[in-house]
Amino acid sequence: MKPIRTSAFLILLSMTSSIFAIEEGSFKNYFKKSLEQEKVYFLECLKQEGLESEDQVNTKCTLSRLFEQAYFLLNNEWPKNSINQIPNYVRFEKTSHQSPIFPSHMNAKGLQGYVLVNYDINKMGLVENVKAINGFCGNVISPFAEFKTCNGFNKNAMRSAQTFVYKPAHFDGRPIRVNNVQHKFTFILSEPDPVYIDRSDRAASKRSQKELNAGNHQGAFIEATKLGTNHRKLDFLAAKAKFYMQDYVASSKYMNQFITKSKISSGQYPEPMMVESLSILIASLFNQNKFNEIIEREKTYSFYLKERDGYKEILATTNLYIGIAFINTGNLHDGIFYLGMALKNSNSQDQKDYILNLYNQVSNYL
Repeated sequence: MKPIRTSAFLILLSMTSSIFAIEEGSFKNYFKKSLEQEKVYFLECLKQEGLESEDQVNTKCTLSRLFEQAYFLLNNEWPKNSINQIPNYVRFEKTSHQSPIFPSHMNAKGLQGYVLVNYDINKMGLVENVKAINGFCGNVISPFAEFKTCNGFNKNAMRSAQTFVYKPAHFDGRPIRVNNVQHKFTFILSEPDPVYIDRSDRAASKRSQKELNAGNHQGAFIEATKLGTNHRKLDFLAAKAKFYMQDYVASSKYMNQFITKSKISSGQYPEPMMVESLSILIASLFNQNKFNEIIEREKTYSFYLKERDGYKEILATTNLYIGIAFINTGNLHDGIFYLGMALKNSNSQDQKDYILNLYNQVSNYL
């Protein structure tokens, strides 16, 4: 398949509130057909598993990535569980719970993360056999986060799970027990420690930002890279300046430095800044045709995409670039998903028309 060429869109760094639904037509039909086909595969797995009808809620069959993507684009939410797809089954519904308390010792360390908890729901809707499967620490609000195993949140997540009360699941109108239900508890600091920056670097960043605001990108870069300064915020400003100067090689270099330092430094920047850094990096890589590097960044971004619900309009162009990167490396299904994400959240009619035209080209290869 030949690479798809496109002129770069201006990166979207402003926020709006309007959200568009996927357009009717062949693009939307693609996701409907994908959802239907993947459900057929799931039900076939269920059949081969050989469980009695009532016991099918305890299946080990899982939904595919393509099913999850199509479901999200059509329903504006990720599928909660594969057992929702089982015939004659009514899913359990939570009626009461206590939210987990953020552990004080993790708060003192400035750590965030999540825990995956496993439990059973009996016929009365009560929770039994609560266990923490995995716990991880990492910056949940960063699209570059790399999570490391930790258990500091496990106890509080389990305590919260034990308070859950459900309207029990039903099969053919009868309440049934459901085993191995999984729930993710996410722990986010409400007031994370700010990033420390000394007086000289703070002054340099203010000068650089002032030059950026005035449209003097070269001046902004000079201020951010003066001899004697060395702070990750200055790397961010240097990357931003070079991006506006269309020096995409230098922009991606400085942004990668910013991201690397952010992973090992204490404190964290606000989420809008981290989202902006992703937008600039992906756009810079895209303009260098570094599609494999974009796909590598998608691995951490895909977690962020499921976990966080904001900044969708800002990331519309970023999703478009990721989609084209997947398509140009031969992964059409993931590519079309990201085109769908871009179309769903774009606030530009020209961009939406472009995405639909691009899909029409790609559909010839499906």
